[in-house]
Amino acid sequence: MTIKEFFESKNKLAIHCNTEERAKKLLEAFDKANHRWVTGDRYVEDIAWELNEEETCYSNTGCCGSTNYLKECHYTILKFEEIELEDASYKSCKDGGGRKMTHNLKIRDQFADAVLNGEKTFEVRYNDRGYNKGDQIVFTVVDDIGWIDHPLNTKVYEITYVLSGWGLREDFVVLGIKRVEEEK
Repeated sequence: MTIKEFFESKNKLAIHCNTEERAKKLLEAFDKANHRWVTGDRYVEDIAWELNEEETCYSNTGCCGSTNYLKECHYTILKFEEIELEDASYKSCKDGGGRKMTHNLKIRDQFADAVLNGEKTFEVRYNDRGYNKGDQIVFTVVDDIGWIDHPLNTKVYEITYVLSGWGLREDFVVLGIKRVEEEK
């Protein structure tokens, strides 16, 4: 399974890392693919391996826990060896070339309904991905625990405008977004 498939899965998945070295490699791959902890922090800033050591698992919902705990929460546990860490479909959005990218972004549950019904047509984001007009966004709705089932999870949005500067904190942008209509 690739990192992309892991994070795009609708199933609750977790990867077991029985050594700190494996945990670091996995979280470096998560970070390289522009994924974050459910808190929004970068994975490489805190690998959290010491919490459960040899029983540590990392989920596709932005959290971690012991194998037993995540099994009790109905996660499917994958072995580290089952994951392809090098995934060619995940290139940095800052690599140039003018390609349009699809950004898989987490969104808090309290904002999801407003985006889905069209009230919230913007996103304020740290610009660590080199967002561009025309790029697409696929949201994953999360709460304090992790991924939650929500109709927004399957919808695709296009970035219609990228605003930077103008009183925003350095490296932050406001993205104008509109829903991409599904083909019939």
